[in-house]
Amino acid sequence: MFRPFKRLGTFLSSKNLTKSNQRYRLVHEQALKGFTDGNYYDKSRPTYPTGIFDLIHTRVLGSRRNPSKTNQSLKVLEIAAGTGKFTEKLIKSIKNMDSFIALEPSDGFRETLQEKLPNIQTINGSANSTGLDNHSQDIIFVAQAFHWFATTSALKEIHRILKPGGFLVLVWNGYDRSVDWIKRIEDEVIVPQYPSDTPRYQSGEWKECFEKVCSNSNSNSDHQILFEPLSFAHVANDGKAVVTESEHPVRDRVLSTSVILNLPDKEREQVSAQLDKLLDTHPDTRSRERRDLYITYRTELVWTRAL
Repeated sequence: MFRPFKRLGTFLSSKNLTKSNQRYRLVHEQALKGFTDGNYYDKSRPTYPTGIFDLIHTRVLGSRRNPSKTNQSLKVLEIAAGTGKFTEKLIKSIKNMDSFIALEPSDGFRETLQEKLPNIQTINGSANSTGLDNHSQDIIFVAQAFHWFATTSALKEIHRILKPGGFLVLVWNGYDRSVDWIKRIEDEVIVPQYPSDTPRYQSGEWKECFEKVCSNSNSNSDHQILFEPLSFAHVANDGKAVVTESEHPVRDRVLSTSVILNLPDKEREQVSAQLDKLLDTHPDTRSRERRDLYITYRTELVWTRAL
């Protein structure tokens, strides 16, 4: 049975990053700078479709090595829990939780998370230094965030705290690029705002750290093999399940992107104007009411198991 916990205020830093990981450390700080207004982020971002939790049950939890123990209580950790967009559905979908910890480094996000879900344990910390005990967690989730800290040091820390055979599960709501106007928004409005070295889920570069520590790696690296090969699945997400009504859901979503939130007001207004121009001229959107227009997504599920 899942039991509520008191909040923790322990600060856990990421000082153990190597020089080769400085890019991620700096960009992570950039993400923290952009992701400060938890309420705005929470109302602008889509939630996660029921189908993704069905996949977690059938493809991940259903593949546990000892079928006779599939109903045993689980110790669950969510890294970079944000404002709880994924958390609130996750804790309802996994019935046999013994404990749940939400780790989130952004003060603004953590405040929103605690307001929404006051009875869960929250920690101010990083993926590189969780402070949790060795082999203490059955399953670790990261939603919409792993690309920000995709390093071997983070994977080593995750492996340290996972029980042998425990799962690491990654989830992303990625833009549905099969829809032309959505693809153009991403390519023409959003991507140009990113510095060239900014980690993005869509680039796929986050997979590189797994190549060094997964059992299917062809690398000649001296890294210890820590995880099984990655597995992949996805479901559609219509993007309509947001917390509050909006006069312009597409604009809210685009302007909630971290690098755009970091822009000066004048430049953010220019991005907004560029977006409106695209929507006003694209044949699939120009005649549609803005309040009824939503970005659709492809929700990706990626998982592996600790060796």
